[in-house]
Amino acid sequence: MLHPHHIKCLDFNIIRLIHECEINDLNKAEVTAMHKTFLTITAKHDPSGIIRPLSITWTDGHIYNVDRILDIRQAASLKCGGQGVRYTCQICGKKVYLFCDEGKWFVEKQCP
Repeated sequence: MLHPHHIKCLDFNIIRLIHECEINDLNKAEVTAMHKTFLTITAKHDPSGIIRPLSITWTDGHIYNVDRILDIRQAASLKCGGQGVRYTCQICGKKVYLFCDEGKWFVEKQCP
C-alpha cells in the first residue's frame, strides 16, 4: 500500500510529465508548421461518381504519376485545416495524402 505522501509525489510527477509532453508537442508543432499546397490533378471520373487521381502537377510544373491509391475516405486535414476526401496515394514509392476539398486539390507541405 502506498503512503499518501507517495501518492502526492506520483501525482506531481504525472502532472510534470503531462506538462513536458504538452511543451514537446508545442515545440514539434512550431517546427513542423504545415500549409496547403494546391495542385493541378489529372483524374479519372467513372460513371458511379468515383474520382481516381492519375497524376499530380507540382508547383514547379513537374508531373508525378500516382502509382497506387491505397485508401479513399472522408477526412479532415488535421495539419493545415480543411475537410473533404483524403486519398492516400503512393507516388514515387512514398505515401502521400492528397486532399480534394470542394473540387480543389492540395497536399500538406511543411512551411519553410
